[in-house]
Amino acid sequence: HEALQLQFGDLATWQRPDGGYFVWVRFDDDVDTTRFRDGARELQTGFLPGRFCSSKGGLSNYLRLCFAHYDEEGIREGIARMRPLFD
Repeated sequence: HEALQLQFGDLATWQRPDGGYFVWVRFDDDVDTTRFRDGARELQTGFLPGRFCSSKGGLSNYLRLCFAHYDEEGIREGIARMRPLFD
């Protein structure tokens, strides 16, 4: 949560999860997160665009981040690497 606040607090909203494996990050309606996916891979980080989780092609301004397989430092680093894509 702190890494998201530091890197994306001015660009997006989310709720701190009480459990589970994912956090959903919401950007303004005009942002299509799908266009950032290849860049994230090049930076050795990643996310799942919300559109990939919608049966109706919605959620394009969301991204889903998994926090289940990474330690805190890895999460901080990955989020920091990803931030410049959204400038």
